[in-house]
Amino acid sequence: MVQHLPKALLLALLLGGCARNFSMPELVTRWTSGLSQPTASEDWKSPEAWNSPVEFNRYNDTIAWRWLEGAERSCGDSRCIQIEVITKNGCPSLLYVKASINDKQGRNVGYTNDTTSGVKPDQKAVLTMPDVTGGQENIQADLEEISCS
Repeated sequence: MVQHLPKALLLALLLGGCARNFSMPELVTRWTSGLSQPTASEDWKSPEAWNSPVEFNRYNDTIAWRWLEGAERSCGDSRCIQIEVITKNGCPSLLYVKASINDKQGRNVGYTNDTTSGVKPDQKAVLTMPDVTGGQENIQADLEEISCS
């Protein structure tokens, strides 16, 4: 069973434990998402449309995201999942991401999340979600939610 840390403790661990670069095995062997991928829809072609960077996946009309993998990901001395988010209007109060975690048999074994604030329009934000599986190998993360206020 996965134990979830209280939010305050989780934030303290993230802020205090991510200063050193320590090589760890890859946490996730495959990133997945049920959310739509970027498309060339008419909405994105209109003059009023926001053009997110091409390497990002479209979440909605104002939010785009991508997983950080390999050398891009820096988790300090612990394992983590990192996502980069960019928004059209910024998230001055709160940017929240949540991912469900599945084991190699596809069973849901928990979730992980992170928050930040003070994100400016068109500014990229990196959110770090800790490994909540107790070190299981061959897991996958499914992006479940991004919210911005």
